[in-house]
Amino acid sequence: MIVGATGSGKSTLINAMANYVMGVTWEDPFRFTLVNVETSEEGRAGNQSISQTEWITCYNINTSVSSRLNYNINLIDTPGFGDTRGLEHDQIIVNQIKELFTVKGRKGVSTIDAVCFILKAPDARLTPTQMYIFESILSLFGNDIQDNICTLITFADGQKPPVLAGLEALDFKSLPFEKYFTFNNSALFVENKQDDTGALAPFFWEMGMKSCEAFFDHLVTLETKSLQLTSEVLAQRERLGNTVQHLYQEIDTGLSKIGVLEQEVEIFTKYRRQIRENKNFRY
Repeated sequence: MIVGATGSGKSTLINAMANYVMGVTWEDPFRFTLVNVETSEEGRAGNQSISQTEWITCYNINTSVSSRLNYNINLIDTPGFGDTRGLEHDQIIVNQIKELFTVKGRKGVSTIDAVCFILKAPDARLTPTQMYIFESILSLFGNDIQDNICTLITFADGQKPPVLAGLEALDFKSLPFEKYFTFNNSALFVENKQDDTGALAPFFWEMGMKSCEAFFDHLVTLETKSLQLTSEVLAQRERLGNTVQHLYQEIDTGLSKIGVLEQEVEIFTKYRRQIRENKNFRY
């Protein structure tokens, strides 16, 4: 599962992974596209701060003769967090992930191999939005998922990413970032023509493919985790949440009744005092 903020390079990274798995080389005159970034941007009609992915999308990549892997890959692409629609929209994304983990049958997901958080290399410190992403997603899983969490760093330049300093400064230690993978996908869709204008493109292409290779080599070492317990916990949380919400409503109703009774007691006390004061009144 791929999770990241809007503008983190998530869509391009997914396309890079697809091209790696399908065995595409720099010399090939074609590229595979799972997420059409250009079409998505045109559809946003100039609003560049809204996530290109609106709903969770699951991509199944089957191996072929030219594939670099000998097993099928299922990529879960989640909508980007932190766009201009605010935390309410981010919560909708979290609810989508909850539904994906709890729904039965082909529309749901029962196991997971890796939960991948995407960060941009130049970010010297994590934003509140990124912190919110980590906390929201990690809250969906049990402690057994820690070994399956991966940090994917985009827009890397071959040096130690500044964003690692932000990870090291985290107050909580739930995100094991010791094993991270750096990516530079700037050459993914560059035309591979022979001229001086794209002299560095083959270098960046090879860098991107090696990063994908390192990630998938690590992926096969991870133990597949069942989401049955996660599903049960999420269902129990939802039931508890509904119960708490019902209790809040009952408490509000009870407090309103108490307020009415207090007003009636105040009126009763007022008129009883007046009656006592005027008990011996004569006209």
